Amino acid sequence: MNKRSADPAHVHDAARVLPMVGVVLLMPPVVTLFAADAAIGGVPLIVVYLFCTWLALIGCAAWLARRLSASEAARPDDHGTTRD
Repeated sequence: MNKRSADPAHVHDAARVLPMVGVVLLMPPVVTLFAADAAIGGVPLIVVYLFCTWLALIGCAAWLARRLSASEAARPDDHGTTRD
């Protein structure tokens, strides 16, 4: 077993930080940095930024949820047995 999967504290920390990162990335001062006349494949740059940020946040949340559920299942309960 590697050290990263044995220490779920880092996953809990990342789960606490992810919403704050999302708020910062979706704040108007940051979003307006991408409000240019540029387009990627005919799609305005601001739309690409918002969609990619939203997709990355959902992907990170899903990954963290899987890691958190795995660490919860491996943690012993009050009787000393692991949860299945």
